[in-house]
Amino acid sequence: MPLANFLTYSAGYVPAADVEAQRRCYDYLKETIAMLKERVGTPKEQENDKSQLSLLKDLASVTDVASGSRRYKRAHTFWTYWDKSKDRIIRIHESTSDNEEILTQIGILEDGRYYNE
Repeated sequence: MPLANFLTYSAGYVPAADVEAQRRCYDYLKETIAMLKERVGTPKEQENDKSQLSLLKDLASVTDVASGSRRYKRAHTFWTYWDKSKDRIIRIHESTSDNEEILTQIGILEDGRYYNE
């Protein structure tokens, strides 16, 4: 662990790269919500899409305060909620169930993530 990251972590903060990863993931979540809103507004709207939309809106409201935070506890909160839903979010956004694609997208979104339990 580089000294600068260790000192930042010891002071109760996460490195800037983690903050950028949080922002990328949060923006991706917001894009997914926008996509679902469009789907729900079409004549083919499905009950499943409505429930997914509701769940993702709730997730966005919970993670909004924590996203992009340098404080360790807020970063922890963000990543805890993100980890619970990231597979579902990516499946919806990318319209795929291919685990390889999902893992690749997770790697792209979480690049720079520091907090990992």
